[in-house]
Amino acid sequence: MSGGLGRVTARAGLWMVAFYSLALVAVYYETAWSMVAIWARSETFAHGFLIMPISLWLIWSRRGELDQCIPAPNWKIAFFLLPISLTWLMAWLVDVAVVKQLALVAMLVAGCWAILGRAMASVLAFPLLFLF
Repeated sequence: MSGGLGRVTARAGLWMVAFYSLALVAVYYETAWSMVAIWARSETFAHGFLIMPISLWLIWSRRGELDQCIPAPNWKIAFFLLPISLTWLMAWLVDVAVVKQLALVAMLVAGCWAILGRAMASVLAFPLLFLF
């Protein structure tokens, strides 16, 4: 197969994760916004603004290792999204913000793992878990 269409590169996998992340934030914008609102009004949680840039920097610093990996989506991991989503739904029904926020981050991490596969997720384990 010529043209490189048969092989998905690490960079393409990361772009898929970026699209997934943006879609997740768009769907759960109220939860994401509640996190930002807490960071903005509380000195205790103001460090939340630093977590995503640090995580992105940690991912960028592993770019050499990531270039050696090939994304291999693992759809079995995607099934973890169902109980995580149900947890978010239950938290939404009883209006427990912290559980909704943790579920959103868990959906992000599980989705990245499902899209990228075990090899790439193991390289990104610390930057992804740092989001918690």
